[in-house]
Amino acid sequence: MTELYKYLKYVSMSVELLRSFHPEELLKGRNWAFFEGNLIFFDEASQQYMIAEIQEGNRYSFEDYMSLPEGAPFQLIEGELTFMAAPDFKHQEISGNIYFAIKAYLQNHNLGKVAYSPVDVKLDEKNVVQPDIIFVSIKRSSIIDRYIKGAPDFVVEILSKGNVATDRKKKRKLYGNFGVLEYWIVNPMLENIEIYHNHMGIMFKTETVGKTGRIQSKAIEGFSLDVSKIF
Repeated sequence: MTELYKYLKYVSMSVELLRSFHPEELLKGRNWAFFEGNLIFFDEASQQYMIAEIQEGNRYSFEDYMSLPEGAPFQLIEGELTFMAAPDFKHQEISGNIYFAIKAYLQNHNLGKVAYSPVDVKLDEKNVVQPDIIFVSIKRSSIIDRYIKGAPDFVVEILSKGNVATDRKKKRKLYGNFGVLEYWIVNPMLENIEIYHNHMGIMFKTETVGKTGRIQSKAIEGFSLDVSKIF
C-alpha cells in the first residue's frame, strides 16, 4: 500500500453510495470521474471502486501523485495537488501547431526530442508538472524515461481559463529554479507569445511576439517559428 493512503482518505464505496448510481456508468470507460467533489476510480490492485478525498492544504509527494489513477487531472506544485481543467479546442489546435512545427524541424536536425501533454515532468519530490509542450536536447536525453526526470530544455504553456496565475507565476518560478532554459507562454486571446529565458535561476521575459512576428529559439538551435501559422 503506497504513501498515498496516509494522505488521501481512501475508502471502499458504501452500499448506500452504490445504490445511488452505478459506478461503471459514471466512469463510462474512463479511469476516473468526479462525484460530489471526490475523485472516483477503479483501483486495479484491490479490484474495487474507490473514493479519493483530496484535502486542500495537505502536502503530497511524488509517490502520492503516481498513485492517482492514470489521467487524473492534477499536477503537483510545491506539494499541493493542483486541478487542471480540460483544454478547449483552440488550446489543443495551438498546441498541435507548435508541436508539429518543432517536430518537422527535428526530423531534419538531430537535436533532441519533443513531446506534448500529457507527459509527467518530475522536477523534484514535490513538483510534478505536465507542460503543454517540452523539448529535451540530445545531450540530456538520459532524463527521458516513463516520465521526464528533471527539467526539459524548453517548455511551452498555453494560457486557458483557470491556469493563468499558475503558468505566469508558479510554473514560471519553478521552471527558472530547476533550470529550464527557455519558456514560452502562449496567449490565445491576444494571439501572442511571451518569450522567457533563464538567467541564474530566474525566468526573464525578453520579448512578446505578435501574430505577424517570428520567434528565434535559443534552446532549439536554428529553429524559428512564424507566429501567424500558430493561431
